[in-house]
Parts: sequence; C-alpha cells; structure tokens
Amino acid sequence: EKGRGSFEHYGLWLDRPLDRHKWFFSISQIDAFVLNRAARDGFGVVERFAAEKPKAGLLRAARQLRYPGERYQNRYCQTYWAVLAPATAA
Repeated sequence: EKGRGSFEHYGLWLDRPLDRHKWFFSISQIDAFVLNRAARDGFGVVERFAAEKPKAGLLRAARQLRYPGERYQNRYCQTYWAVLAPATAA
C-alpha cells in the first residue's frame, strides 16, 4: 500500500550499492539516511522537515486522520529538507 513499507530492490542505503541505477525511496528512508550519514560523517542535523503540495486545510486534516504519522509523510510529502552543520557547531 502506498505510504507504508519498503521495496525489496529499491531504497536509500548508507553506502551506494554497485548494481542500482534507479533510486526510489520514502520520506522515512531519506530521514534515516540523513541522520545516519550526518552522524557517520561528523555532522549534526540542525533542522529537518518534509514538505508537501499546498492543499485545503480540511483535506489535509482528513488525510492525516486516515494516514497517521509516518504513513502520511510517505504518502503525500514530496520534498525533504535538512540543514547540517559540523558536529562541533551543532
């Protein structure tokens, strides 16, 4: 179902696999990727959020009730933003 789970052959790994040419991933996967890579490479995550296309408040509220939490973001958010800083400054 859209917004839940992951695909067997697609995703976002900490290290690039040798045999992948397409990258399909969810907001949950990109968030985990950013947090893990930042920690591994000596950065702190100052801020992170996912953005979606503007929709009427009632429609957005109904969608959030039907698909709570992570499922909503994976289903409707299209852009992920993260601000990183060197670990000493974070």
